Amino acid sequence: HNFRQHLKSTPAAEDSGDWLWPHENDEQQWRKNYGAALCVEATEGLVVQRVKVREQQNGIILDRVQGADIKANDCSFLSGWGLALWRSNDNQVLRNNFNFCIRGYSHGVYNRGQDSAGILMFEQCSNNAFLNNSVTHGGDGVFAFSGKEALGETPAPAEDFSYRKRGNNRNLFFGNNLSYAAAHGLELTFGFENVIEGNVFTENAICGFWGGYSQETLIRGNRFKANGDSGYGLERGAINIDHSRNNKILSNIMESTTCSVHLWRFPSGLDDTPWGKANSLPSEGNVIQSNMMAEGVMGVQLRGNVEATYGENTCGDSAKIVVDIESESQWNKTDAVIDEELTTAWTVFKKLVAWEREHSNSASLGG
Repeated sequence: HNFRQHLKSTPAAEDSGDWLWPHENDEQQWRKNYGAALCVEATEGLVVQRVKVREQQNGIILDRVQGADIKANDCSFLSGWGLALWRSNDNQVLRNNFNFCIRGYSHGVYNRGQDSAGILMFEQCSNNAFLNNSVTHGGDGVFAFSGKEALGETPAPAEDFSYRKRGNNRNLFFGNNLSYAAAHGLELTFGFENVIEGNVFTENAICGFWGGYSQETLIRGNRFKANGDSGYGLERGAINIDHSRNNKILSNIMESTTCSVHLWRFPSGLDDTPWGKANSLPSEGNVIQSNMMAEGVMGVQLRGNVEATYGENTCGDSAKIVVDIESESQWNKTDAVIDEELTTAWTVFKKLVAWEREHSNSASLGG
């Protein structure tokens, strides 16, 4: 029962002062401002196992940690973050409970989340594997933002600093339960070559997956059910990606949702950031293939200047998929089967699954 902030939001109204600010931590602002049961800084190769945390603000903070095993921990019923990563790479997060890490929610009144999350991942965290975790009933399930430095919103750390493919990259989310969030099951923005495979997304209030400016993402074999009943505007349903580029949405099951896949692109100030100028931003090369989509609701919606290729998607026994394709968008049919073996993301996925199988007998859920 360590530090936690006194929240001013009430069941009747949200107080904006309760929003967290995870965007800065190079001076250990997370630890100093918000506290944690366990904070590890500038460390390599550690093991964090069977830590149990209840009824405080944050569970575990990893600040510039590399090559750690985070397994069989239970950091739940918190008002901030279960696990928070800052500039941390090559870590394995296996079979943990990060449930009910939430603030900013009053049923039927507001569902903001206020940047609470079961798992938080900020500022260029790459090559991490999140395997078979329970991350439910949070503000977000997972909230992953590539960072202000990555986008060029802070001064470059060196003259030769490159913004090309800068972000939270090549992370794997496999076999996790990312359900019942006040906002998003998984929010993953401005990243490259991430893999989202075999997860469950159920009844997340705004949407299952939100991936603004994501590129070369593989979203494959996930199950989405009843997401987006309390969305904001057209952000709702299973999968939402603004400025989607070269993303592959393959073999997912989408049930009882308000919209299965929603891609869009309109001019934005983010296009003019150093990150936006360094990375190609046309919304093209997207593939939506072999998915089972919800019957009787919007299957695919494309808005603005977006291009996507589709094939072999189904909807019930005989019903046709409902699509809404704006005149600026391109919706092209193909009979070709996408070969995931040729994608970098799929190669990373196979390597990390092999690691999970090797370690599967060494960890069990904490209790």
